[in-house]
Amino acid sequence: MPKKKDIMQFQRVRRYAAGLVAINAAKDAEEIADALADHGKKLDLDMVAYGRLSEDSQEAICVVVLAGKSEDDYANRDAVAAAFDAVLLERTAAEFALNLVNEALSAERLAWVLEGHWAALGIDEDAFEAYDELEDKGAICEELLVGDGDLYADEAAFVEAFYSEIEYEAGGD
Repeated sequence: MPKKKDIMQFQRVRRYAAGLVAINAAKDAEEIADALADHGKKLDLDMVAYGRLSEDSQEAICVVVLAGKSEDDYANRDAVAAAFDAVLLERTAAEFALNLVNEALSAERLAWVLEGHWAALGIDEDAFEAYDELEDKGAICEELLVGDGDLYADEAAFVEAFYSEIEYEAGGD
């Protein structure tokens, strides 16, 4: 099978133009979502990874891309990609970490997930250090374990539960 011929730079710029116009014309996150659906692949954005994310994460990406426009429109495809890629990586890591939390079957496994993914989950450094200094991390992890199909819906729900447990263990409650 012959190898697919790469397009020339001028063809690539022309291909980007319609997507850039659509994104710059968008007035809200929903219009950004439509522009990404129609032109994301032509803009060489990772639409496969985007498509695998939850609707909430996709909306968060659209909000960031919209906010990146601010008062000035995006100048080129690279500016759109910079905004899109950064939040795509953040949301992908957060969803991956939340899946690990929800799939943890033991307190030890959950402690391992926390050690490696606290930042991706949105836990601030001070809270993680407070957790790390506690004698009985296992008790916190045991309380945070999910079971019987009760999964954390999003990172915010897990972080709220985490902070509550840290405060309780530290004697604040």
